[in-house]
Amino acid sequence: AFNRRGERSNLTVELNFNTIKAPIEKLAPVGELVIYSEGVEVERMKVLSGEAVEKANFIDKFKDIAQYWTAR
Repeated sequence: AFNRRGERSNLTVELNFNTIKAPIEKLAPVGELVIYSEGVEVERMKVLSGEAVEKANFIDKFKDIAQYWTAR
């Protein structure tokens, strides 16, 4: 909700993610964003994935762990 200049707005934003597992397609719904003004819901919208995510295999996971430990 937009207020006149100089007025304060009491907005609350809630971000809820779905339980998701790879693979994920680009623009697949992964959650929901809810905006409240003065405690009243004013907007609700889907949160979409920005890119496709493939399912990782054992080698991919091993590489991630190795990179994590060598970056420390």
